[in-house]
Amino acid sequence: MAAKPVKSRLPALVLLAVILVALALMPLLVNNYWLRIATGALMWAGLACSWNILGGYAGYINFGHSAFFGLGAYTTAFLMNDPFGLPFLVTIPAGIVVTALFAIIIGAPTLRLRGAYFAIATWAFAEVLIQFASVVDFTGGIGGIGLPPYLNERFFYYAMFGAAALVYLITWALFERSRFGLKVKALRDHEPAAEAMGINTSLVKLQTFVLSAVTASVFGAIFAYWVTFINPKSVFGGDITDQMVVMVLLGG
Repeated sequence: MAAKPVKSRLPALVLLAVILVALALMPLLVNNYWLRIATGALMWAGLACSWNILGGYAGYINFGHSAFFGLGAYTTAFLMNDPFGLPFLVTIPAGIVVTALFAIIIGAPTLRLRGAYFAIATWAFAEVLIQFASVVDFTGGIGGIGLPPYLNERFFYYAMFGAAALVYLITWALFERSRFGLKVKALRDHEPAAEAMGINTSLVKLQTFVLSAVTASVFGAIFAYWVTFINPKSVFGGDITDQMVVMVLLGG
């Protein structure tokens, strides 16, 4: 398929540039109240894109996506507190590694399921994590765990802005402009046909599942440091996944 002429794409590119400039300048134009609302909006936009990686491109409805958001949040909280006391930026890649390992362990068996069975399995995984985090000591149990406060709204706004922009860019590059995206769409549309074409559908599904999981964990890490306190319900709760699903299904 031939690429679109530059002139036909110019209005969309101009609009995108205007939006990015407006978002970049927002901390200079609004007070902390509206900046906090904008930070939350960017987080949810990024999480919706994260959920859409698996739910939209691969066609696997994940009702437990909050599990990976929570894993990123708890990894950051755990590593920033004693006895580790690590800097925030160091905890993000650690959360990505932890989340990727969980995604591989959970994804390998559950991705053999389809439709409602897969959705229920992922929902059950998130519920297990809620119960586990509520009873063990190192998570603070139902009482939750605090993080060192950093009262700089501009920092968290730009962190969410950068994370959301990066997730959208990675999604566009991988799923709209690469062979990997074609493989994912092929297995979504007709998995037996994709296998007949030589696509390793099990590997592609697992890779997509892991990518969707680790992007959610990044937002969980930023969220934990931003709000300075988390508990199992606030980061593993089903309402978090519900909001992602509603944003994707209604927003497109």
